[in-house]
Amino acid sequence: ERVAKPSADGEAPPPNLKIWSAADGKYLHGFLLKNLKRESWPAVKWTHDEKFALHMVTNELHVYDGHGFGKDEVRYSSKIRCSGISSFDLPSKCSVECPTSPPPGKYLLSTFVPETKGKPARIALLRYPDKLGAENAGSGTAPASKSFYQAEECTVKWSPRGDSALILTHTTVDASGESYYGSSNLFLVTGDDGRGKGEGEATNVPLPGNGSGPVVEVGWMPNASKPPTFAVISGKMPAMSSLHNGSSAEPTFLFGNAHRNTIIWSEHGRFLALGGFGNLAGGMDFWDRNKLKKIPQYNPSTG
Repeated sequence: ERVAKPSADGEAPPPNLKIWSAADGKYLHGFLLKNLKRESWPAVKWTHDEKFALHMVTNELHVYDGHGFGKDEVRYSSKIRCSGISSFDLPSKCSVECPTSPPPGKYLLSTFVPETKGKPARIALLRYPDKLGAENAGSGTAPASKSFYQAEECTVKWSPRGDSALILTHTTVDASGESYYGSSNLFLVTGDDGRGKGEGEATNVPLPGNGSGPVVEVGWMPNASKPPTFAVISGKMPAMSSLHNGSSAEPTFLFGNAHRNTIIWSEHGRFLALGGFGNLAGGMDFWDRNKLKKIPQYNPSTG
């Protein structure tokens, strides 16, 4: 809802960000949200097990009991300080059997601070509650972070294990003038590098060719029981589609150039579809990831 104006006697406007129970439709709690931006929605997000709920306010994330909304008194139990934060994200799944996943009771989350007033943008992977970032006294440093220019907003795609994420950053204007649609960069951020120190890393994903041109689409192979893998469509049309190692980010196979902008995986991760929709012609290619071969297709127009 739109935020209401304060009343004549000075009372604060009623909450316009409301939380409802999906089980019975009951109103539970409300917050006052003055500014609504696409990249910061939703302003309240739950951990994968719904134990905690995080609410983004100016320069902070407030952490609530995930099942505490609807009680007589609702207060946040802790807060994560992050100056200039514009968006955050949490994984929807977490594989407890994966050695690089957070141990029970700990949660990974990503934060993004956009470029502003000559200061670089910053992405960070934090682990709640033990490591909350350098701004939080006594909590240590973030497991992984990276600062860079040319980033106004970002899209986060978590791995099916919930232990790493692909961060796709965007700008509306390409400073180099090569693209009408702005510029983009792709990073792989891990919460644990597997060396047993609880530290992660942020890596630029190497793209095929000279690495220039926009990142059109990225998609994780959804089967968490297999080694992590993701696919990328990048470059000017006809764009290059590539397969990457989900741990090192290095490209492992090139599907070739085609007019494609969509990646769709089968649930078990063996088959992959690359499509071109929207302003493209709508062609599709189907691949067997195990054999790294294209599946033959019948084209009714050619017989």
